[in-house]
Amino acid sequence: MKHIIPDARLQMVATLVPKGARLADIGSDHAYLPVYLIQSGKITQALATDVNFGPIERAQKNIALAGLRDKIQTRRCDGLCGVEDFAPDTVSIAGMGGELIVSILDKSDYVRENAPLLILQPMTQIAFLRRYLAQKGYDIFSEHLVPDEHRIYQIIVCRYLALPSRKLGALAELAGEKTKDSPVLPELMAKLKRQYADIIAGKKIAGQSTTAEESILQEILAYETH
Repeated sequence: MKHIIPDARLQMVATLVPKGARLADIGSDHAYLPVYLIQSGKITQALATDVNFGPIERAQKNIALAGLRDKIQTRRCDGLCGVEDFAPDTVSIAGMGGELIVSILDKSDYVRENAPLLILQPMTQIAFLRRYLAQKGYDIFSEHLVPDEHRIYQIIVCRYLALPSRKLGALAELAGEKTKDSPVLPELMAKLKRQYADIIAGKKIAGQSTTAEESILQEILAYETH
């Protein structure tokens, strides 16, 4: 039996999956997350999906090597369109761009009708994703920061509750409202500070307006002084 040891990013996602959850891992690729969760005894069944044949084949291979073909189903489907009969109470979507995650959620009646717990880990466009969640009635329960050698991963745990639409501030979209107690937040703020200073410098050279970026930079600097 092959045992999976996921990286820090997927380990954090795994800690956020409730014990005994019925998990659908969307865009599962190698199926590392569901294999790890079942091998660790946290869950007993899962569905690993992907829209392409290649990732499904890789998932099936790893599931077979782990001896878990009776516990993990695989399915080729577009996002959450096709998971209805499995009826997951928890959904993980990790390692995709924020815009793709938004597209998956927006097309899913299952998310709105059944309100599964969502564990989202975007690779890009985190502000776009948070803006969507705030505007479309999702409740964000917790947000987590996971440092890596070259980047800081952000993970959002939320659920669709048909809440009133609300507007987040620019910095809240970038860094979250519920990360203030994270020991990684100062590192994230330092990265954002460098990023926006570089954007402002580039725009000034090009003769473009920097009003929006200056406002965000001021929010970052205000955070650093507290």
